Parts: sequence; C-alpha cells; structure tokens
Amino acid sequence: MFDGRHWTRNPFSRIPLARTLNGAFDAVRIKTTHPSFNPSREGRVLAPLRYRVLMEPIGTDVFFVAPFAVSLGGRYRAVSGDAAGALFTSDESIGLYEAYSNLAEASPASLRATSGDIPPDVKIIYLQTPRMDARVARLAADIAANSSNAYDKAAAVEQYLKKNYGYTLTLPEKPEADPVGEFLFRRKEGHCEYFASAMAVMLRTLGIPSRMVTGFRGAEFNDLNSTYIVRASSAHTWVEAYFPGAGWASFDPTPPDPKPTITRWSRLALYIDAMGEFWREWIINYDFSHQLTLHNAVFSRSRVHLRDLGVTWKSGYDRLLQRLRTARSRGEDRRGAAIGVFVLAVVLLLPIGNGLLRAWKKQRIALHPEQAPATAAGIWYQRMMRELARRGNRKRPGQTPFEFAASISEDSLRRSVANFTERYERARFGGSAEDAKQLPALYAHIANRD
Repeated sequence: MFDGRHWTRNPFSRIPLARTLNGAFDAVRIKTTHPSFNPSREGRVLAPLRYRVLMEPIGTDVFFVAPFAVSLGGRYRAVSGDAAGALFTSDESIGLYEAYSNLAEASPASLRATSGDIPPDVKIIYLQTPRMDARVARLAADIAANSSNAYDKAAAVEQYLKKNYGYTLTLPEKPEADPVGEFLFRRKEGHCEYFASAMAVMLRTLGIPSRMVTGFRGAEFNDLNSTYIVRASSAHTWVEAYFPGAGWASFDPTPPDPKPTITRWSRLALYIDAMGEFWREWIINYDFSHQLTLHNAVFSRSRVHLRDLGVTWKSGYDRLLQRLRTARSRGEDRRGAAIGVFVLAVVLLLPIGNGLLRAWKKQRIALHPEQAPATAAGIWYQRMMRELARRGNRKRPGQTPFEFAASISEDSLRRSVANFTERYERARFGGSAEDAKQLPALYAHIANRD
C-alpha cells in the first residue's frame, strides 16, 4: 500500500508450513496469490535450483530465498509463510538453511497473450493509488500509448525509466512532500526505491496490478571456496506486475550502478570472507556431521594427493579422530573438538595446501560450470586446447579463438570446435550459465573422437 510517501506491507496472516517426509518445510501448499504452476498453460519450463545459505545475524525473521520457494530445510522449530510468498521463522535467529526453488518465469510471448479478469483480492490491494501529481498518470499513458497489451505497457515503462533517469545515492536530506513527482519531473535521478516506486505507481494508473519487492539482487563469486557472497550493498528494490492466468512477473527499472574497480583490497576481502565462512561453518555450526564431511573431504575427495603424505600422516589422523570421537561420547565441549578438527586439517594440508587448494577449486568449478560461467569457460577451453594440441592442432599466439577454430582442416572437427568456441565466448565474456553448462559435454565430444 502506498500513501504517496511511504510503502507499507499488508498484514497478511502467517500460515504454518508442514514438514515433508525428509524433514523440510513444504512451501508449495501456502495459499498464495501466485497461480498454480502449470507449464502447459503458462509456457514455462521447470528451472530447479537447490542452494544453501549461511546468513549473518541481521535482526530479521525472514528467510531470503530465490523465487519461488518450493521447500526450506534447517534446524528450525517452525516456519510459516504468507499470501505474498514470504517465509518466516519464530526462532530467535536465522543462520544456516537449505532451500529448493523453481526459477521458471513466463516468457514475454505468453505474458503478451494473457487475458481475463483480475482476481478481486489482487485488484483491491495492488491497484490502490494515493492522491498524487496528475502528471504521473499522464506520463504513464504517454509511455504506453503504442503498446497493445499489459506486458508491453509494463516493459515500456521499465525501459523509459531505465534510459531517461540517472542513478544516485546523493539525495536531499529534507523529506519530500511528493517523492515520486519530484523524482519524475524535477530531480530525475535517485536510487532503486525511487525507480521502483515510480514504476509501480505508473502501472497502477494503467490498470496493471503491481507491487514493490525488497530483497537482495546480485552476488560476488568467491573463487577461494566457490560460494557466492551477497552483501548488504546488494540490497535492492524492484517491481512485480500481475498478469491474469500467469501470475507475477519481475521488472527492474533501475539503471545499473557502475561497479567499483577491483583492487588488491577487494581480493583481500575475499580471503577474509572465506575465513569467516569457515569459522561459522566449522566452529559455530559444528556438529558430528561436519566431522564426517571433513573426513570424506580430506581422504575421499583428495585421496590421490593425500597418498603422498605417507603412513605417518594417516596414523596421526586416525589417532586424533579417535580422540575426537571419545571426547564426543564423554560429552566434552564440542567447540574444543571442532578446534581439534580444524588443527588436524591444517596440519594435514599444510605441505600441499596451495597446490591442493588450487586443484580442488579448479575441479569444483569445472564440475559445476553454471556457478561461475566465466571461470569455468576458461578451464574447459584450456582443456580443449591441450587435447587438440596433443592431436597436432596447435593454436598460434596471434590467433583469436574463432580464427583458430576456422584454421582446423578437418570439417567435422572444425565444426565441433567452432560450436565449443561460440559457447565459450558467451560464457567467458557474457556470463552465460546455460552455455557454460554445455562445455563439458562438448569437450567430451571433441576428446572422444577417433
């Protein structure tokens, strides 16, 4: 709800979530304003994502999840949801949780084809407008004049704001009587809340239900431990518009803020983040399952490297592990046991730490290229180059990737390398996760040729 100066959240009732057979909380059964997922009707495809979140205490009872959440798991006594799809807990704080979401979005073509009546509960809440500058509605009508459907009208408003207004965090200290009017017709620059407020209000004047969405957008990939860091600076506000028969679709009218230059201090921050995550994961959230995970990580996943450490290292590990198990059975302080495991890991990995860490990071990114498309693309391209060089096709220093592909004499191999190179370029320089996911299979096709 918008009073002309402030947005307030509707006080929806919170509905307790039931647990599934595997212990997770079922978020699908919440009665929300989202329509039931129906790929055949909405033109959507299943886009599943399983992810794990380790959240710093920020004084909120809200779980931050990717839309739309299907289930949520963690050591919480109770989880509830509301009609807007938000998930909450009654526990004192939120720390570690795992979630499963369906990221499917309706295509623009299907949204353009939507029709039908807007549900009464959606109309009452999401078409509300306050008394405001009459020019807002006229501007919205002018922007949407050449659009014949609700989706194109919303997209036109989004692009108009993104192209004609500037991003800034420097704003007047004195509260404005009409923030949206001041933003649209006088100042013409602001931060994400101004852009989203202006778009949401303009859509409502066009008869398109809309709402403000607050959360986090964007993340920084930490290649030290293959995680994504979502910082407070990624807090963002955007817009969702409702289309009958298709539900809510996201729009972001805010132009991008120029990213700061990466410096050596930025790299240092990644090391600090990695150490902080290790501390929270293995000390604060430590339990016996982490002991087993560490055991598997040290000996199963890295067995090739650890064989070189010899019988002495293995014997020392076994003795310390036995002491940790004994301490657990006696009920001794588990933080002390956690510190023991940490010391053990450091001692074991110290002689080969740098090489093992680099190899582990590289292999993990290669196995999950969609998590870091640009880095993974470089890894798989180098592997392809080594394979081709082994067969006599060496890339000259001055050749671009496409020039090298075109220089291969064998027609079938040339087409395969060109296909690989095209996807490599999109993943490496465009950040395309979908293209990055295809590289391992394309590499295998090239490597397994007779």
